[in-house]
Amino acid sequence: MAHPGQAAYLVPAVGKIGTGPSGFVYYPGVGLPEGYNNHFFMCNYTGNGGIESFTVKPVGAGFETTNYHDFLKPLRTTDVDFGYDGKMYVADYINLVWDGGSLGGRIYTLHDPERIKQPAIVQMKKLFAQGFDKCEPAELLQLLAHPDQRVRQRAQFRLAELGAASIPALQQRLENKDHLLARLHSLWALGQLAESNPTAKESFTSWVNDEEVEIRAHACRLLGDYDVQGAGLKLMEKLKDASPRVQFFAAQSLGKLRYRPAVGPLFDLLAENKDQDPFLRHAAVYALTLIDDRPAVQARANDPRPSVRLAVLLVQRRHGDAQVAQFLNDAELSIVTEAARAINDLALEGGRSALAALLPRFSTAAGEEYEPLLRRIVNAHFRLGAKENAEALASLAANSKAPEKMRLEALQALGDWEKPSPRDRVNGFWRPLTERSVEAARLALESQLTPLLASSRGALATEAARLVNRLGIKADDELFASWVKDSQRDLGSRIAALQLLGERKYAPLPELLTASLRDTVPALRAEARHLLALQNAATALPLLSAVLANADAETLERQRALATLSALKSAEADTLLQTWLESLPAHKLPAELELDAAEAVEARKLPALTKALKQSQPSYAADDPLARFRSSLLGGDVERGRALFVGHAKAQCIRCHKIRNEGGDAGPDLTQSFSRNKLNREYMLESLIDPNAKISVGFGNVTLALTDGRIVAGLLKAETPTELTLVTPEQKTLTIKVDDIDDRSPIKSPMPAMDRVFTLRELRDLLAYLYTLE
Repeated sequence: MAHPGQAAYLVPAVGKIGTGPSGFVYYPGVGLPEGYNNHFFMCNYTGNGGIESFTVKPVGAGFETTNYHDFLKPLRTTDVDFGYDGKMYVADYINLVWDGGSLGGRIYTLHDPERIKQPAIVQMKKLFAQGFDKCEPAELLQLLAHPDQRVRQRAQFRLAELGAASIPALQQRLENKDHLLARLHSLWALGQLAESNPTAKESFTSWVNDEEVEIRAHACRLLGDYDVQGAGLKLMEKLKDASPRVQFFAAQSLGKLRYRPAVGPLFDLLAENKDQDPFLRHAAVYALTLIDDRPAVQARANDPRPSVRLAVLLVQRRHGDAQVAQFLNDAELSIVTEAARAINDLALEGGRSALAALLPRFSTAAGEEYEPLLRRIVNAHFRLGAKENAEALASLAANSKAPEKMRLEALQALGDWEKPSPRDRVNGFWRPLTERSVEAARLALESQLTPLLASSRGALATEAARLVNRLGIKADDELFASWVKDSQRDLGSRIAALQLLGERKYAPLPELLTASLRDTVPALRAEARHLLALQNAATALPLLSAVLANADAETLERQRALATLSALKSAEADTLLQTWLESLPAHKLPAELELDAAEAVEARKLPALTKALKQSQPSYAADDPLARFRSSLLGGDVERGRALFVGHAKAQCIRCHKIRNEGGDAGPDLTQSFSRNKLNREYMLESLIDPNAKISVGFGNVTLALTDGRIVAGLLKAETPTELTLVTPEQKTLTIKVDDIDDRSPIKSPMPAMDRVFTLRELRDLLAYLYTLE
């Protein structure tokens, strides 16, 4: 849907529909109540999303969705269609197998037994059974008014197949104004005949003044589609029609005819529209692009009306013309941004330098509306890649008045300077750059280091410290030492500063590490212990041993100690790890360290360590389905888990589940389902690795074979030892006694097993996050 800030070159969607669109069909006109005329039906395959319905209403030259509602739920529908018998057919994929196989499904029909007896449906069944080639022309003309769209279309196509002989009858049917759809199908049939019968074109012009909007609109469209020369003047008149739909088709046809006298009237239409109707703007821009009178378009580049200047820009964009750079100096932000989009997104190299030159004008512009422009300005400097471009980015990163997002983007661009990603930083298109010397980025950052570090906090400070370290930039180590000591500073920048000082062999590092070991923040203590081990293993080993032996120590510190021991790769470290494992009572390896210990031992690949690990690990029953995953139950990182839930490329958890009212609705709301006040971690883990084990109420379908021979199916809403409650696809609630059930199908979940997607460590982090839900 159109929204403020949307790129002007896009034709907006007419609305937003479900999150899992599968089957899609337009109601042809018979079988359902009249209230469903002109409705669409969509299978929203989101668990039990079922079928949803909506219609559209005209808005200007376009449409928008309306009356969006649930039609048939709950079902795992994958497709829907209408038969020639007046029935709706619905595919219910009850046993989806995510590896591509299938365990079968069902086909439902939905119909009114009385309605399918209606004469129009009986007639339709007969027509499609016998074929439309058996119909006489007179009957075909009558069928153009049939209530079912498919019948009308077949009659239209058959009349067109009959050739020139149909033209007089179709023209006469158009004159009869009793039925709009019959007239439209007659007009479209004449359009088909115009391919090989020029005489069919002759009447198109006469219909552009019809009293019916749709007749006028489609007559205008046909004049362009079939290249009716001499129609230009008539079409130009229709640019002033009272209906935007007619204006829309008239404008496009003028473009298809390459009618140069229409350039002025098209710009008049754009000026009158004032960018209010994006569909009309699109039609006029499309027409001006096809007419291709570039001097006439450029002559309006300085027009005082923004809608005209924007149209010039959009036409030039369609031509891939770097002349769009002239609009980078426009007074309207939206026009400047649109020019930046064209230059960056189409890789118009001729305008890239001009785009980069905008940085001083917009460097301190705050607000989301500036972000699309600023990102492209940063990318222009990055891709140009000269010394002065690196300096410009460093200046932006150091500018305390610039938006923090853009400062960070500039800093990250300098970090990628030497080995650029082959994908564009803004839109991800494949646009490789050659590797280049890092010296320009290093010198540029070095020149701006003082203001950069003085004004950096949070992610910006962390990134700055990492870059100073990685690029070997000269800096005041005392400043970074002060960061480490500053308890009010964010943890990320304190750790990054400590790592930097470790890499730079900071002389007072031992004292700083000693002080950090006494800090109140566990993560900083863990990092200090790790760095100390890398600097002086002999001094650090007793500290690592102490933290491992201390059952009251923070889990994060003990986990990091195990990782540090495996990273040291020394006999002393291996001995300490083995000694610690052997010192644990049998089956007493702390659950939150089980995965870390296993990874540390695996990294060393020593038989003695493997033996010690096995002796200290808990033993699980051979038939325990969770045995392989129990090391993921405890010890995860909440923040990493949240990042996985929101951003994991394969799992895409947030598309199907809500947390705190954000996310999809394919599955249950996890804020409610995974509340730690209701469920334990084992239940959560089982839900992730075996979604079919316990399906949340309301998200599983079941089919029951009853002792009286009936088959009933639906959503299992409740179950007790004595009865089941189902909601059928017809939204009827049934209570079935268990004693009346002869057989029942297994309930299947649409969710794939997450052990195929996540590693054990990722599962542990995700569980840690889910367990925080209230």
